Amino acid sequence: MEKFRQMMRERYNSEGHPFYTGSLMFHDGVIAFSEARDKLARAFEIALRTPVRESDWGDLKF
Repeated sequence: MEKFRQMMRERYNSEGHPFYTGSLMFHDGVIAFSEARDKLARAFEIALRTPVRESDWGDLKF
């Protein structure tokens, strides 16, 4: 059992890095902390310019 745990730890350490998953195209990329504010501001700006259509779902609350 210890051999299996060690193997899983090694695999997690090598495959759990964001750059590894990015290279496999599991997500669009990694945003650095220094870029996060600019990216969020741009996303909100784009979202506010898009008109909100009438919903067929009624009152959907989370």
